[in-house]
Amino acid sequence: MQHRPLVQLLTRAESCYKSWSQQHNKTISLLLSLSNIIAQRNAAINNDNNNNSNAMAFIDMPRLIYKQSLVFENILSNLNTIVDDLESILFDLQRLETEAMKWIDKESSTMIKRIMEPAPPLSTETLIQVAAIQPHDVYQYITHVHYMLRKDFEYKQTWLDQLPEYSVRTEQWDDMIQQWDQQPHIQYPLLDEISERVKLYRQVYKVVTSTD
Repeated sequence: MQHRPLVQLLTRAESCYKSWSQQHNKTISLLLSLSNIIAQRNAAINNDNNNNSNAMAFIDMPRLIYKQSLVFENILSNLNTIVDDLESILFDLQRLETEAMKWIDKESSTMIKRIMEPAPPLSTETLIQVAAIQPHDVYQYITHVHYMLRKDFEYKQTWLDQLPEYSVRTEQWDDMIQQWDQQPHIQYPLLDEISERVKLYRQVYKVVTSTD
């Protein structure tokens, strides 16, 4: 049953996206934390410069700014770690592409032989084949997932390169975080289609094999 390992490949591609989505959500939390730290630091500096707050007289400003800088650097470090994790997911998808291509090669080598053979009688295998996902489709699905996540990765890298600039222009942080969160390259209908095809196969397989 070659369709079962093919479905497993798609399931692994789905898992890659779920991991990607989880890491993305973590980056949003980190970026919001960065925004808060920058706002606090700037507020402290402005209050100190204006000397308009009695409370500021009891605060060691150099120490406060130093501690905030440490938190800032720690968040940046965590953000870079997540970016490395995202890149690892891309490598996993690349490996899945390679595996899927091997199934296409295998399918091509046996196609002529199957054409020359008489049609098989109705059986459990032929019924399952109705819902099976063909090697070429599996490869296309995985390739599309890989491509859109790679484009999202490049999109995120572009924003990361601008972080030093946004740490000064704090009024634009909200806009930057919103742009980061949009993920314009993610094709949600494609992900839904993959999920539905995997679900259909599993349902058919369960029904057919339970009555076999």
